[in-house]
Amino acid sequence: MLKAVPTGGGLNSGLASVLHDADGAVFVKGLPADHAQAWTQGREAAIAPHVADVAPRMLWHVRAGDWDLIGYEHIDGRHADYTPGSPDMSRVAEALALLGKTPAPTFR
Repeated sequence: MLKAVPTGGGLNSGLASVLHDADGAVFVKGLPADHAQAWTQGREAAIAPHVADVAPRMLWHVRAGDWDLIGYEHIDGRHADYTPGSPDMSRVAEALALLGKTPAPTFR
């Protein structure tokens, strides 16, 4: 690894960083394995293949040491602007329409 850059924002992870190596960049998010919400990492990893058309591709999901980590392809970007009249709103609507056509996985 050449560099790790913490990301700004995000509410659901104890760790959220972009890791850079000679091959490129990976977005990594994670929680301590004993965290009360660590189970959500497994759920997110199970859902990821079903939303590959509207979300960055999940590359891996591992439990390493005391951490539960998910790696995604890194995409440069910014948070959408949800302000009325924002030019982002049409793209958000397109993404939601595509997501609405995506079959939901079955979980127990």
